[in-house]
Amino acid sequence: MDHPEDRPVVPPEDAARPDPTPPGTAPASGQEKGAQPGDLWHEPPVEEGSSRPVVVETWFTPQPPLKPEPERATPPATSETAAPQEEVSPRERGDWFTPLEAKVDALLDGADKTIPEIHASDEAQPEEAGAEAVPGPADAGAAGDATAAASSAPLPEDTPLPTDTPSESPVEEQKAPAPDPSRFEQVEQQVRALRERYQAGEITREALQDELRGLMILGEDGQWWMLGLESDRWYHYDGQAWVPANPPGYEQRVRGSAVRTETGMQQVVVESAAGLADDQVTLESVEGGPGDESAPLPLRVPQDDPGATLVSPHTPFLEPVRRSDAPTLQKGQEVDAAAANLITMPHGLSGPQPDQQTIRSVAVAARETMTHGELRAVPAEPPHPPKPPIGAFPQPDYSAALGAAHNRNTYVKWGIRFSIFGIIGGMALTLLVLLLMIGYYLYKVDQYAEAVASLHESASGFETTLILNAQGATLAEFNNPDTGQRKVVPLNQISPWLIHATVSTENETFYQDPGFSVLAIVRAAYNNLRAGDVLSGPGASTITQQLARALVLETEFASQRTAERKIVEIIVASEIKRKYTKNEILEIYLNEIFYGNFAYGIEAAAQTYFDKPASELNPIEAAFLAGLPQSPATYDPVVNREAAIQRMRTVLRLMAEANGTGCIAIQHDDTTQWGVPSGGSLCIIARPQPNGTTLYYYTTPNTPEPQEMSLELALVETKTFTPPANQFIHPHFVNYVWQQLEDTYGPQAIYSAGYRVYTTLDEAIQTASERAIASQLGALQARGINARNASAVVMNPRNGAVLAMVGSADYNNKDIDGQVNIAFTAQQPGSAIKPFVYLTAFMPDEQGRYLTPASVLWDVRTDFNGYVPTNYDNQYHGPKTAREALGNSLNVPAVKVLQQAGLLRFTELATRFGIRFPLGNPVERNAGLPTALGAVEVRLFDMVAAFAALGNNGVGVEPFSIVYIEDSKGNEIYRAGGQAGQQIVPPEYAYLITNILSDGAARAEEFGRGWPLELQGGRTVAVKTGTSNDSRDVWTIGYTPQYAVGVWVGNSDNSPMTGLSGYFGAAPIWNEIMEAAHAGLAVESFQPPPGVVQAEVCRDSGTVPSPQCAGRTYVELFVSNAPPPGPDQDIYRSLYVDTFTQKLANDSCAGEAEYRTFLAISDSSAYNWLNNDPAGNAWLAQRGLQVPIMPPPTEYCNPAEPRPYVVLSAPAQDAPVEGVIQVMGTITMPNFSRYEIRYGIGHSPTAFSEPLIVDPQERREPNALLGQLDTRVLQNGPYTLRLIAIDQYGRFVRRDVRINVNNQAAPPPMPTPAPTLTLPFAEGSFPDAALIPTLTPTWTLTPTPG
Repeated sequence: MDHPEDRPVVPPEDAARPDPTPPGTAPASGQEKGAQPGDLWHEPPVEEGSSRPVVVETWFTPQPPLKPEPERATPPATSETAAPQEEVSPRERGDWFTPLEAKVDALLDGADKTIPEIHASDEAQPEEAGAEAVPGPADAGAAGDATAAASSAPLPEDTPLPTDTPSESPVEEQKAPAPDPSRFEQVEQQVRALRERYQAGEITREALQDELRGLMILGEDGQWWMLGLESDRWYHYDGQAWVPANPPGYEQRVRGSAVRTETGMQQVVVESAAGLADDQVTLESVEGGPGDESAPLPLRVPQDDPGATLVSPHTPFLEPVRRSDAPTLQKGQEVDAAAANLITMPHGLSGPQPDQQTIRSVAVAARETMTHGELRAVPAEPPHPPKPPIGAFPQPDYSAALGAAHNRNTYVKWGIRFSIFGIIGGMALTLLVLLLMIGYYLYKVDQYAEAVASLHESASGFETTLILNAQGATLAEFNNPDTGQRKVVPLNQISPWLIHATVSTENETFYQDPGFSVLAIVRAAYNNLRAGDVLSGPGASTITQQLARALVLETEFASQRTAERKIVEIIVASEIKRKYTKNEILEIYLNEIFYGNFAYGIEAAAQTYFDKPASELNPIEAAFLAGLPQSPATYDPVVNREAAIQRMRTVLRLMAEANGTGCIAIQHDDTTQWGVPSGGSLCIIARPQPNGTTLYYYTTPNTPEPQEMSLELALVETKTFTPPANQFIHPHFVNYVWQQLEDTYGPQAIYSAGYRVYTTLDEAIQTASERAIASQLGALQARGINARNASAVVMNPRNGAVLAMVGSADYNNKDIDGQVNIAFTAQQPGSAIKPFVYLTAFMPDEQGRYLTPASVLWDVRTDFNGYVPTNYDNQYHGPKTAREALGNSLNVPAVKVLQQAGLLRFTELATRFGIRFPLGNPVERNAGLPTALGAVEVRLFDMVAAFAALGNNGVGVEPFSIVYIEDSKGNEIYRAGGQAGQQIVPPEYAYLITNILSDGAARAEEFGRGWPLELQGGRTVAVKTGTSNDSRDVWTIGYTPQYAVGVWVGNSDNSPMTGLSGYFGAAPIWNEIMEAAHAGLAVESFQPPPGVVQAEVCRDSGTVPSPQCAGRTYVELFVSNAPPPGPDQDIYRSLYVDTFTQKLANDSCAGEAEYRTFLAISDSSAYNWLNNDPAGNAWLAQRGLQVPIMPPPTEYCNPAEPRPYVVLSAPAQDAPVEGVIQVMGTITMPNFSRYEIRYGIGHSPTAFSEPLIVDPQERREPNALLGQLDTRVLQNGPYTLRLIAIDQYGRFVRRDVRINVNNQAAPPPMPTPAPTLTLPFAEGSFPDAALIPTLTPTWTLTPTPG
């Protein structure tokens, strides 16, 4: 125990120092009130709330040096000293008790629970290690009594612990789930391995830190575990600090002393040395000595401690101490008296003590505060040369665990607070929202109360809607509600089947809902919000809501597609439901709804379409009419008959599915011929048939047996619907505008709103278009050509304005289905689609591959797995550049371009240009390569817009026809904004296509120059024609910077126009419209955008010219980032090859080798044309090449391969000959076929004669007779005889001999055969095209009969 009388005397100079203990706080243990600690360190008081930690350390006060005494052993313990002594606790004595709030026990709290007792076997470790021992950091009693301890006897080992020290550790009271011990063993091995690697310099400090951070273990109980890098001891994080502990189920040695710091448990640093200077500090111990493996916490490198979390104030300035240099520190808490540590005092301490005095440490209660001792320093030499100290090991960053593990009670506390605040706030917000909703509802009800109350009167109000052209002239007028014999009829005089069809289609829950359907709104919201719309799709509005929108809401507001409009619509619908009965609502709706073709109300619709009153409509007719109000223009049976029939079938299906039974119970007494009482059910039954069709039946209360309706269905499907008597000016354009108004403002509102709709239609261009169509069709029919219909569309490429639209040759001509707008129907485009095929190939694909306008395409017969395309003129034209192929509209090159570009890429590009494929796109239909020739149907309107985008440097602008709209009061409610458009493709690629289509020279071979594909005055125009199979569709589409015009000519019944092409059928109309549109306009040309460059290329290959291409070059346009290939990719290859095998020559075949020129052509079909077609032979001859021409070989001669032996032994070389001479030689050849003998004029002939001798007999014997030649038929002079041996693969060996004909007698008068360039084969004996090798390293040849 520590007694006051044993405390060191405070020097006078220290007595005057202020007392750092806060007022009202008891002195710390081992220190009287008002006294200073025994060292010279002044520690400023810690202010309340300060983040600076309380530093707890043990300081010793050195006494004046005494004369050294000889070292003597510690006397053994006597029986008296060994006897237990009764001690009085500090609390009971009252002389050095410190109140709780002034102690630093906050840092020590729990340490006694986490540091197990040390084993007795560890006592002797310091002495056994031979290291100097220093006072234990936790031995607070010894800390203040260093002098007294020198003269006193050692304390007994069985000294009892203070009474306030816990006798048991609470660690074992509650055990968490045990993690897998093997995981901890693995981490121990890994940490030790990392420590060795770091000491060996194999890894950096940063790498070590990263590795250690990843070795923290998260136990099953949610606690973090970490192994001390230097101590080999386990620690777990208890939420506030790192605590040494054994992992559950894991046995581990635990030794050492520690105190709690703000960062957890850390070794106490004791700085004590005899004779140290005041300004010198050394670190005697950081953790246990060499024999101690139990330092309690991984130490950080003491270099930077901004948080002041280290134990000693000096440690940031100290060099780390290696394990081998650190003295052993003994445990000072929870140590049993029998296992007390031996503490060795260093030399130089005051008092008569030996060189190394051993004393017993006394256990100190965890609640006691340690005192500071006086520190004096003496110079000291570093114990060892500098090495990578273990103390410098980077330690794991515990911030992840520290940052995540806060006080759980704090979380719970704040969670409860936030929950309470959230509930209160949510209730208040809900109440506020409810009040606002009620107020908004009442406001809207009051706003529309008068309109709802006078619904019957306002239902019949109409105002004229006018559609005008760009010059302000009226095109159409919608103002006469009596057109269509409009008549209001009571509900009981309307066929109950019309009610069934309307309710089933528009509002299945009509009789039950409160004016709106929550389920329908949710379903429509889900479907439409996915598409980016706002509750505007089919099914979102009930019948009552439609009535509110058509007759109550303001027209402009009703046309808005916003959530507010939908909310107001629901409010008004609920108010209508409150004021009117369901039957009244249904009667108003059926009498006021618009059914198209000026039919307002169901009575007018029944008379317009079926010539009967509404009361007599049968179920099929009712289904037909009930489908029209959704979009009267789209389902107009006069214009879009097929769409109307399909809509009727949809309504029939909905009627059969109504309420899950197909039945609707009406809520009034029906007085029609059907006689259905109130509450009576009408039912539709659908019965699918094995052949895929569906039969429909009906039942009523009066006819309970199902009645089949096949006859009624057939009558409607075959009925011809005629338009009303009203005449529009340019009706197809008017209907186009009409449909846009329906889509924007709703099918009901626009016919009674009094709009003034100003459109883009240019009257002069429209009139010229109609006139040109009528004139050209008349001329064609006069020539006996079956061309009866045509369509034309004119647009402005820069802004997308539709300036003219002719949907058919005659709107009122039933024979040609004149009401059908051909501009929006599916037609095959023929070659008009080719520009987009080439554009796809010009743009680099994912692998960076592309074509250029100079790329050579071989227009030769090509078999694409059974598909063999032909050109319009049924001829092949050999190699053509892409510019020439597109300009002349050649079919075979277009197919090859699509094959390289890919069907998917083409489809995606066409879709980006707005080209629709109404019957399915090429990929969906698996249309394949014929797509390049226009086999997949498109629409004229879309094609014109796509060509206009090409003329606008690749920028597509959405076509529009309405400039602005005014309401009946002259207020402008809509104006088309300046559309910026979308850059579909880079402008330089669009310009390449434009430049090709406007190149009159490029298309001159097929189309010539001048009219009809060129305009007057030198105006630049890009144009493309198209013709489908059997001339069923002929097209011409072209554009200038100002206008884009497209023309289609054909028949609505798809009958052929034999012999007619786009050039002769559509181009004259196109030319006339173009000239009329540009009348008086300045000439504009297409300007190349940045990125378009020129380069000289080889016409034969499309590459940068090589020397072999000299004289056959031209200048072409390219995109800067898609230049022409280099000269190394030219098609010409000059190689030293074996003449027989055609392989690269080496020593095994040098005797038959020569330099030959090959053509490296990727298109294998080109070789057949070059070798077998006269035009191909001529192409080779023009370039100094001979047949057969082959791809360049890639293999070398094989010495083991059999070789021919061919000798021409007679006549001798340069021998004079006369008369009949014998040709002698030897021929031995594998797979021999035949040999031939020819002659040429001169000793270096450029051509040889036809074969004079052809013999299939192989001549193996030496000097065999090969044939005889009568030289008398030749003029005297030099000649060359050629022997050619040919095998079954067409390979050959040649032998030449020079002769000099010198006949003495005059030769008989015989004609001299003209030497010609011929094949080295008999006529027609060249191998089949299938045997021509392609550009592959090797190929297999199959012998053919000789």
